Amino acid sequence: MARQQHEEFICNGTEGDESQAQCHACGANVEFDPETQSLNCQFCGATKRVEVTRSQELDIMALFNVQSNNNWANDAHVFECQGCGAREVVDRSEMASVCAFCGKAVVVNSQAIPGIKPNAIIPFRLNKDAALKCLCTWSKKKLYAPGKFKKMRLTDDELQGVYTPAFSFDTFTRSFYRARIGKHFWVTVRVGGKMVSQRRTQWTNISGGFNANFNEVLIHATEDISKKDSNKLAPFDTGNSVQYEKNFLRGFAANHYKKDGRQCWDEARGYIESRLKKMILSRYNYDVVEFFQAQTSYENIKFKYVLLPVYVGHYHYKKKNYNFFVNGANGRTVGRYPKSVPKILLTVGLIVGAVAGAFVGFGFLAGWW
Repeated sequence: MARQQHEEFICNGTEGDESQAQCHACGANVEFDPETQSLNCQFCGATKRVEVTRSQELDIMALFNVQSNNNWANDAHVFECQGCGAREVVDRSEMASVCAFCGKAVVVNSQAIPGIKPNAIIPFRLNKDAALKCLCTWSKKKLYAPGKFKKMRLTDDELQGVYTPAFSFDTFTRSFYRARIGKHFWVTVRVGGKMVSQRRTQWTNISGGFNANFNEVLIHATEDISKKDSNKLAPFDTGNSVQYEKNFLRGFAANHYKKDGRQCWDEARGYIESRLKKMILSRYNYDVVEFFQAQTSYENIKFKYVLLPVYVGHYHYKKKNYNFFVNGANGRTVGRYPKSVPKILLTVGLIVGAVAGAFVGFGFLAGWW
């Protein structure tokens, strides 16, 4: 009974209905409010908290055996920007008007959403006003940014909440390794009648087994936000993600992945093997590694396709677009910004003047003049 009342509040129809998500009291649209973690009516103020359950990891084979009933087509559709190529997934009751990444209004509806549906999500915790404050604080710290940029006032279309896709992996590894490591030492020898110090290396062959657990190895699946910026936005608390529920998308969009699960698992394996090498070698005292080989088996591989909350902003300055991003859970902010040439030249001039002044002063003290 409670479930039926909940559905009545969010939508006058069945799951996946393309009609507007409507308030049961007045029929107006409802949106997800990050502050209260509730669906809020934009007209009469009625609220209903979104019930959540902890997300569960899935077996890795679900990535490789995609079922037709595990897709997003039932409750969402995708729009593709003809300018920058970004693909945004929105609730079927909503329409995309402009691209969150470049601001262009040239977006077209695509009927197909390839791949699987997310099974986990980290809901937005910051509303747009809070994100704007984070962005304002970030921009004011940019010494060489133009004054106009520091005082920018973004419109609703210029800062949008977009869930970005990622895959997290858990696994247990068993590795057998062998390597040759060296430890430097110094000896004193006679060369040409003189005693000199020379560096030598004592080499040791090592081998053994090593087991390790890896939890929440996060691989970002978008190319619209660079890997460098995605890493700076971290941490994302994927360990406390909740089960995906389409109501979290009310008023937000989701950036569709461009790297699928297989590609992300391959990337995760590369990260894991790099970490294993460091973990194994940390057990030894060495200065140099001549070679390292490891054979690793992976057991109990689990994954989550998780959506991460990010506010995406864009700012046009002198016909160039600058993107910046705010972590929708903790407020971390990164991005590109325009540089003021006069400010840079002034700084260079001050440095040159200071160096020249110091040189002249030293010359007087030294009696050069």
